[in-house]
Amino acid sequence: MLIYIVVTGIAAAIGIKELPSLIRGGMKGEAATVVFFLIAGSVMSVIAAKLISVPSPLDMIIWIYTPFNHLLEMIFT
Repeated sequence: MLIYIVVTGIAAAIGIKELPSLIRGGMKGEAATVVFFLIAGSVMSVIAAKLISVPSPLDMIIWIYTPFNHLLEMIFT
């Protein structure tokens, strides 16, 4: 539980420091991007700290590429 509090506190501090200047400067798209990546980074930090096993993104690429590779093999052989 302490991990959640620490990560949320750090993310909130970063948001409090960065977001007001972005919003005042009229950079709402950049502010939305900062919020998105701040949330994504916070979630990944909690997952890493809790030592939760996540699948490799390479597995998804292999899953997508394999049928396409077989199709190309059938066409060109």
